[in-house]
Amino acid sequence: IALLSAVEAITPAAELGQALAGVMVAKHLPAFLVSPLSGPIVDRFDRRKLLLAMDLARMLAVGALIASYLGGSLLGIYACTILMMTCSAVAFATKNAVAPM
Repeated sequence: IALLSAVEAITPAAELGQALAGVMVAKHLPAFLVSPLSGPIVDRFDRRKLLLAMDLARMLAVGALIASYLGGSLLGIYACTILMMTCSAVAFATKNAVAPM
């Protein structure tokens, strides 16, 4: 909800519908595309290091998301959202892996 409110705050009223639809695509499409690839990634790398890397990448993406909002960059918000959701999909697969390390 906060992300949608942020996009609403920096988008002109005439383009609001497209901007909100772009946020929804940026939130859901990466998980759909990355989920089939995350299994082999989880199997290839150390799970603890992979979880740490995904958490650090998400932390940096959130910092960049805040900077994009303050700068009024809708494209930056989309890019940061895509990065966060991609890292979340890999982290979810890592946490729920069947075989232990």
